[in-house]
Amino acid sequence: QHCELQDHCASNPCRNGADCTSSGDSYKCKCSPGFIGPTCSEDIVECRSAPCVHGRCFNTHGSYKMTSILEARNASVTTISLE
Repeated sequence: QHCELQDHCASNPCRNGADCTSSGDSYKCKCSPGFIGPTCSEDIVECRSAPCVHGRCFNTHGSYKMTSILEARNASVTTISLE
């Protein structure tokens, strides 16, 4: 009997830059920062944790942006990297 191992990652099931590991009859995704879920397709809403103490928080795809009170007056935005 001839058995072949199937690469469950061949169809690229993991999203948003996640790493895929094929194992047995399934796969597992290791999500990039800012994403969660079985296939890493869900964006974490970082603003829920209130990271912007002295300004406003704006959720972005995979990250967030923060404007301080002074920056808001000057209409500039600072991007905070999660890496």
